[in-house]
Amino acid sequence: MLGRDFKTWGSIICRLCLDARHHEALSLFHHCLKGCEAFKPDHSVLASILKSCSILLAPKLGRALHSYVVKQGHGFCQVTNKGLLNMYAKCGMLDECLKLFDQISHQDPVTWNIVLSGFSWSNKCDADVMRVFRLMHSSGEAMPSSVTIAIVLPVCARLGDLDAGKCVHGYVIKSGFEQDTLGGNALVSMYAKCGLVSRDACAVFDNIVHKDVVSWNAMIAGLAENGVGEMREAESLFWSMDARDLVSWNAVIAGYTSNGEWLKALHLFGSHHDANIIFSGMSETDLTTWNLMVRVYAENDCSEQALGLFHELQAQGMKPDAVTIMSLLPVCTQMASLHLLSQCHGYIIRSCFKDLHLEAALLDAYAKCGVIGRAYKIFQSSMDKDLVMFTAMIGGYAMHGMSEEALWVFSHMLKLGIQPDHIIFTSVLSACSHAGRIDEGLKVFYSIEKLHGMKPTMEQYACMVDLLARGGRISEAYSLVTSLPIEANANLWGSLLGACKIHHEVELGRVVANQLFKIEANDIGNYIVLSNLYAADARWDGVMEVRRTMRNRDLKKPAGCSWIEVERTNNIFVAGDCSHPQRSIIYSTLHTLDQQVKEPVEFLA
Repeated sequence: MLGRDFKTWGSIICRLCLDARHHEALSLFHHCLKGCEAFKPDHSVLASILKSCSILLAPKLGRALHSYVVKQGHGFCQVTNKGLLNMYAKCGMLDECLKLFDQISHQDPVTWNIVLSGFSWSNKCDADVMRVFRLMHSSGEAMPSSVTIAIVLPVCARLGDLDAGKCVHGYVIKSGFEQDTLGGNALVSMYAKCGLVSRDACAVFDNIVHKDVVSWNAMIAGLAENGVGEMREAESLFWSMDARDLVSWNAVIAGYTSNGEWLKALHLFGSHHDANIIFSGMSETDLTTWNLMVRVYAENDCSEQALGLFHELQAQGMKPDAVTIMSLLPVCTQMASLHLLSQCHGYIIRSCFKDLHLEAALLDAYAKCGVIGRAYKIFQSSMDKDLVMFTAMIGGYAMHGMSEEALWVFSHMLKLGIQPDHIIFTSVLSACSHAGRIDEGLKVFYSIEKLHGMKPTMEQYACMVDLLARGGRISEAYSLVTSLPIEANANLWGSLLGACKIHHEVELGRVVANQLFKIEANDIGNYIVLSNLYAADARWDGVMEVRRTMRNRDLKKPAGCSWIEVERTNNIFVAGDCSHPQRSIIYSTLHTLDQQVKEPVEFLA
């Protein structure tokens, strides 16, 4: 331990605990105590070590630490006492926890919550949780907080004690916690588990000001567990979520399976093969089932099967509805079929479908098929433009590199008082990036947090990296990536690598590529970009090294493929293809075009 003072060792121990390296922290702490009698850890070090004991569920070591704390005179320290309480509670040593709790002179809300949590975690002492909660409330020493509510309400649900839950709800309203996210989430979950979803849980959910993913998950799970009727509402909520996590997916899948809707569950899993087997074996099918299968195929890039299914449902005498057309529009864009898209548009007009989401999807489809003029006409004719319509129009302009138009629509939206979301900001930044409008892009980027109170997403950081890099400001782009508050993902490093290739930044490109290889070791595209970067600088040793790595990893570049619709027929072209019936004419034409491109051109002054 020579060369370091005791304060430094204490800081290292705390850092190890923060980094979740708990075994190392405990080992170093023990080594310091044994190695030098002069080592006297302060209360922050003791609190960190006690937290490690509680995480590792090490009660024997925790008891030994308790003895050490008392001997060293730290027994009156609130921070240390809370660490000890938490350790006993997490390790299930509830008698020791209560004994220590009674010895603490100042029992604040945190100490009460630790004791409540200890009883709640055991799942066998739910009645004790309610007893301690009532004691806390009646003592007047510490008022229950939103954390307390979040501990107590799940216990009410487990006990099936709706009256107790409603009493807690009354306290929540009096204390002003109902709009609080933590308290609101606990109330939603409690009412849902007690079977009061459609009225009580929904009312609380609607009242939460800042809903997080837990709020949505609690509501979705509650609806999904209450039968087919509520499942439709759960499904609607699920698809309207901005960000879904594993709990969201599991809640909906569990709801589908418990209600016997296996096809929809398989759709969520993305298994179109299994979904088709179940669909084919169904004795009775309705339009909802057919719509789902069209959507399954469309979302799995099986355009031909989706289109075939669409024709089949019509042949069986079913009339496509707005949901059918909504499912078919992505197929039009995948096949780049303007003819099919026009047919869908005509059907929408003839059927008098009035749905903003359908209009936005149609607008988006026209933009993706390259007909931005028709997309704008749909936008212009829409009587009630909402956020979805503006998102589609701005996204369409961004896709076509029409930054001026995208910025104009964005400005018009703000003037109407419509609050932009992350998707809109990403589209606007993308448009600025493609057009090299650095100043406008920076202005929009900084407004995300300053004017709208939102934290920039990884996609928006990627747009900014791309924007700066395209403008030749590579060092600024690299600084942005390395100074992010969160770890940069493959999109960010990929944008930077592409820029290094364009601007011939070989050394920086090598550094960036190495970062990419750590994240996506088997993405062949990254290796090809680095190889091309080396080749452009005549660094043939680098090219050979990249190719060796590709061979060792068994990475092969897939053949390029493109297609075009001519006279209602899709023509597909694959690089090096010799099976096309018109291959002789195709290769002859390509050769002629290649020669013409290489011919020198004289420009007249």
